[in-house]
Amino acid sequence: MSTDVKLFDYRNVDRAEEFEDIPVLDMGPYLAGEPGAAEELAANIRFIQETIGFYVVINHGIPRNMVDDAYTALQRFFELPNEEKLKYKFDETSVGYIPPKSTVYVTSKINKNTKQDLNETLVLCLDRPDDHPFVRDGVRFTGPNK
Repeated sequence: MSTDVKLFDYRNVDRAEEFEDIPVLDMGPYLAGEPGAAEELAANIRFIQETIGFYVVINHGIPRNMVDDAYTALQRFFELPNEEKLKYKFDETSVGYIPPKSTVYVTSKINKNTKQDLNETLVLCLDRPDDHPFVRDGVRFTGPNK
């Protein structure tokens, strides 16, 4: 791990603090089974999800070539014509494509945001079989992928 990466620790920040950096979480201790690592990671994730909303993980154990393949596949998807991407439009399952100008994020502490976002998003989930209880019950973010 690079020494210039500042790891996030919820115990060192104030909940009301304005955050300028994307939090970085190290999965290594958890994956290595270090005592207390699961609880510490969970506490950091909870804090981040309740305050900031997103983070980056390092030492996750996913091979670099798999990450590169995923980025390549996403790049190919976003290069498709809009009509093609809209075939995978986000729906009641909360999975799919979200086109530009579809959302307005209103959680900023910096300004009152009233403009539609220009980003586009592809929300994916863990593929589960059609007979999985979450899929059968229509639980959001549980699939199926499109």
